[in-house]
Amino acid sequence: MKIICASLLLLAGLSVSAAAAAQACPGKLIAMKVIRQGYPDGPKLGELQVYWDAASGKNCARTVHSSRTWDKPHWTSVSLRTCTRSNFNASTGSCAASSPLKVDQKVYRYQAGPVSLSGTDRCLSAQGGIDAVANRPGGVHAYVQSVSGHCD
Repeated sequence: MKIICASLLLLAGLSVSAAAAAQACPGKLIAMKVIRQGYPDGPKLGELQVYWDAASGKNCARTVHSSRTWDKPHWTSVSLRTCTRSNFNASTGSCAASSPLKVDQKVYRYQAGPVSLSGTDRCLSAQGGIDAVANRPGGVHAYVQSVSGHCD
């Protein structure tokens, strides 16, 4: 009986972890950037993932921890901005500051997001980051990746 109870408690704990990690974006993965610590071939901290869902006409983004940071509390952020082609600056890869913006940022153990915005006839600019040390916004140990363009 003790073995059965212990097994059930273990399974319940695993399903809670899986549920916490299962906040996926709908649609097709259109861009992914690895977030690394410090230098191009540094340790992988996570990924910025951007999706397009044709059924809803929305873009979605999330920053997902890697095995190195999984289940460890780190300041994690994701932002998504969409804009018309005329408000997209191709040279900087950014939308005008007045364009719609969704942000999710705080100390997370698995991921920030998902955040989504209308993407039909729009360009996008997304950014994801993980602070591997300080657990605060804008810290010197915050490592960030960006994805932009994908104008539909």
